[in-house]
Formats: sequence, structure tokens, C-alpha cells
Amino acid sequence: MTLAELAFACHIYASMTDYDSSYCDFRSKIDDELDLTDADHRQALITWLNQWGCRQFSKECHGLASAQILQWYEDCREMLPMKGADLLSIAPYELESASEAYAKLTKMIACRKPRGERTVVVTVGPTGAAKILFALRPNVLVPWDEPIRAKFNYDSSEQSFYRFHMTIKEELSMLESQCKKLGVALKDLPQLLNRQHSTTPKLIDEFYWVTITRNCQFPGGSTLEKWINWNKA
Repeated sequence: MTLAELAFACHIYASMTDYDSSYCDFRSKIDDELDLTDADHRQALITWLNQWGCRQFSKECHGLASAQILQWYEDCREMLPMKGADLLSIAPYELESASEAYAKLTKMIACRKPRGERTVVVTVGPTGAAKILFALRPNVLVPWDEPIRAKFNYDSSEQSFYRFHMTIKEELSMLESQCKKLGVALKDLPQLLNRQHSTTPKLIDEFYWVTITRNCQFPGGSTLEKWINWNKA
């Protein structure tokens, strides 16, 4: 991944989705720090998850999902990275602990749905769990979805979640080297790319979402140069 490719993907992400507005509204409601012991924060979280495509949190079961998320948080909060940590500098054992917390969260109940004479239990699942963890630790943990998992040959396990974040760490390290050549700090990359509401690890998610989930590919240097020349005509 080059800086140019990242910039292209982040521009497309901002242009083709409304995810920024719902995320900013969510962050405003929690005053930029999610506290899962606060019922209003949990409701804001679940509403945002619905807006970000997590349909497993059906509206009639928001209360159940809220209680399940609280139970998970009370059991697993000590397994999460410290507030203020960042993915590039986090120790492997800390990421292993967070991955274990992720695995436990995937199994919590998101809703119960009647199916004839039966009741089907729907869990939070891998995509929902990753988004919740991102909401809690946006500088460390990153969302993923099924197309991204399939592209990297990951399943939904905690081992895959760990490897996914190690891959992103490698991407961040390479981006940091490119930034240094330009005299730019890696932490300033969101500002540079006009993605002020995104953390640096979230930029990688945006790249993956555009290029993998939506299969929108970088046009390449020669094409960009041709377009620039057209603009000069």
C-alpha cells in the first residue's frame, strides 16, 4: 500500500458512503469516549451499529443486546488495551488479550427471533464484535467484514483477528517510512488526507473497504498522469 493508494481509497470512502456522519453523531453522543457502563452510551453504540449495517441488532431486542454488551464488558474490560494505546506500538501479548476479548464478544446475544414454534438466537458475530471494539479503542482495533476476511483467508476466530491486526501493524510501519520521506508524521496522516474523524489504523480499514469490500481499485500512475494532463487542456 502506497500513500497515493491510501489517499485515493480514503477519498472514495468519504465520497461514496454516509458512514462519517453517523460515526460523528455517535461520537458526539458519547462525548468522544465510549463508556459501556452507561446505558445511554450503549444505546448510542447499538444505534450506530445499525447505521453501519449490523442488522443482527434488531430494534425490538436493543435492550437485550445492551445487557449482553454490558455483561461482556464487565467480564472482559481488563483484557482490552489501555486507553491512549496505539496499534503500532502495542505489544503482541496485549493484542492477544484483545483478540480473546473479541472472541468472547462474538458469542454474546444480539437478538432472539421467532421462527415458527422456535426461537432463533442471533449472536453479535465477528463483524459486530470488531466494530464494538473499534468504538472502544479506535487507535488500536479495526473493523472488518466478511469480504475482507475472505480476501486474507481469515476465519472469524481470535487467531485470525490477531493476525489481521498484525497485518495492519505492518501496513502502518510501511506507511510511516513513506511519511518520513515526505517529512510528515504518521499521526498527522488523517489530517493530511482530510480524514480528521478517522484514526490512523481506521484509514487502513477504509482502504480495505474500498478496494476489497467494494472492489474499487487504484487507477495507477499512468492513468492519473493522463487525467492530470486532460485537466490542463
